[in-house]
Amino acid sequence: MNQSTFRDYVLKYKKLLHDNSVAFESTFGVPLTRFWDTLTGFDIVAFDKWICTPDGNSLGSFLTTKYGSKATDLVKNLIA
Repeated sequence: MNQSTFRDYVLKYKKLLHDNSVAFESTFGVPLTRFWDTLTGFDIVAFDKWICTPDGNSLGSFLTTKYGSKATDLVKNLIA
C-alpha cells in the first residue's frame, strides 16, 4: 500500500467517525470510538458482541427490531 492509499483510508475513516459519532451515541448510548480503529474503521464484531445479538438472529434484523431502521442504516453506513 502506498502512502497516498494509506492516507486516503485514514481520512475516509476519520470522516466516517466524525460524521456519525453523535447519531451513534444518541442511538446506542455509547461512544462510537469504543468500536473504532483509525486503520480499520468500525469493528462490527465487537459491536455485535456488545449489543448481544441473540443466537439465530442477524445483527441487521435485531437492530431494526430493537432500535429501528435508522439504527440499522447507521451501522450499514459505518461498514460500507
